[in-house]
Amino acid sequence: MKCITSNDRLPPAPHGPREVRIITDEPLVVGQHYLDNEWSQGNDLALRRYAGEWWVYGDGGYQAIPDDWIRSVLNLWLGDVKVRHVDGQGNVTWKPFRPTKYKVADVLAALASIVQVCAPAPVWLDLRQTPKPANLIAFRNGLLDVDDYCQGEVELLPATPVFFTTTGVRPYDFDLDAECPVFRKYLNEALDRDHESIDLALEWGGYNMVPDRRHEKFMLAFGPPRSGRGTFLAAMETALGKPQVAYTTFADLSGQFGMEPLIGKLAAFMADAHISPRMDVVRGMERIKSVVGADPQPVNRKHKPMLPGDSSPIRFTIAVNELPDLPDTVGALLPRLLLLHFPRSFAGQEDPTLKDRIKAEAPGIAVLFLEGLKRLRERGRFTEPAASKPFIERFRTRVAPVAAFVAECCDVGRDYSVRKDRLRVAFKDFAAERDIVPIAGEDFTKQLFRVCPTVTTGRLQIDQLRERVFKGIKLKKGVKPPEHVAGVAEVAQ
Repeated sequence: MKCITSNDRLPPAPHGPREVRIITDEPLVVGQHYLDNEWSQGNDLALRRYAGEWWVYGDGGYQAIPDDWIRSVLNLWLGDVKVRHVDGQGNVTWKPFRPTKYKVADVLAALASIVQVCAPAPVWLDLRQTPKPANLIAFRNGLLDVDDYCQGEVELLPATPVFFTTTGVRPYDFDLDAECPVFRKYLNEALDRDHESIDLALEWGGYNMVPDRRHEKFMLAFGPPRSGRGTFLAAMETALGKPQVAYTTFADLSGQFGMEPLIGKLAAFMADAHISPRMDVVRGMERIKSVVGADPQPVNRKHKPMLPGDSSPIRFTIAVNELPDLPDTVGALLPRLLLLHFPRSFAGQEDPTLKDRIKAEAPGIAVLFLEGLKRLRERGRFTEPAASKPFIERFRTRVAPVAAFVAECCDVGRDYSVRKDRLRVAFKDFAAERDIVPIAGEDFTKQLFRVCPTVTTGRLQIDQLRERVFKGIKLKKGVKPPEHVAGVAEVAQ
């Protein structure tokens, strides 16, 4: 069996020459012989086809390999094949298979039909139902069932090619007794010893360890330059394993093939994310919201068939120096946002060895993250640090000012009405107090309708005048009316 090893980018090519005799050159028969001779591990196969790619098992997990590689090694193997030939007199001879481009393509197509994985990964290929595939983490020394771990039972299952996952193997052994003093010290210093923020960091790290998106969240790691955000991403990459992480940007994500690098990954990092006025940020954010919400979506792939409905397990961590102006007129991002605030800047005090020392603590960081995951599953929700709340509120008013205005200053109900000019001027004052660029005229009306679909416009008789009003909304009691429109009665108080 040819297998991927952690030290090799690709499996070794078949060693030859050796003669293989097959009674027919029918592609399915040839393909089955190839699997039996080259890709069998006991009773199990170590070569699979999934999502338009070839996957090879080795060192406890599967790894995607290029089409050109599998075609090349198959071509070499076919060069040793002899096919049985019977002439008209019944004489049997063995003639070379003589592979051509078309013969190799036919055998590859036959191979794909035999080893195709049709169910979404992760999956047991022998159709067993337990342990639940999404709860298994593949370590170098075996499979850990996270459900059992959270219940206090720790027993590694043996690695097997019957367990198919695209998230690969953590490049270290699982060790329940492993420690990570450097990483613990870093968290305390970077998060200013705020226990709630530390808990959130560990819960997020654990949440990214398994292909689980039940909470439908993304993380905004926010803080000044040199505040340790990049070190946190490096620690997550250490625990997850580099092959399980994709780095992207808003520009890349907005592109035609922006989702392709994320296929099968556990985490997507946007390090020092920047937003340019020329970026199609709306498209990028729509993709993030779709992935966070676990919505299957087509994925365009360069020079490959489109995936019709990928439901990648990926989670997004976005690192920023300043709160970004993301498009979210109705406030749909806020319920999905986790914000981890890094309050301190270590500019001038940088430790160039810190990341390498943290990377050496991978087993201990994994245990710490799994404790965070255990706490998350017990509580059913992420910790919400008090230190993050002012920044979440600021983020809400920046990305969805109309939604923030309605939540803070308005009541919505069928019998309410308010003059259009009064509501618009109240919003203008709200925006000015918070240093937000105001939204005027019809743009304000359009965003108001998105935030409050039940609100309509109309005319009402007020003090013998027919006034233009918004129906279904009013300013809350205690909200000071703008001076230049005060003194005119509001309807349906």
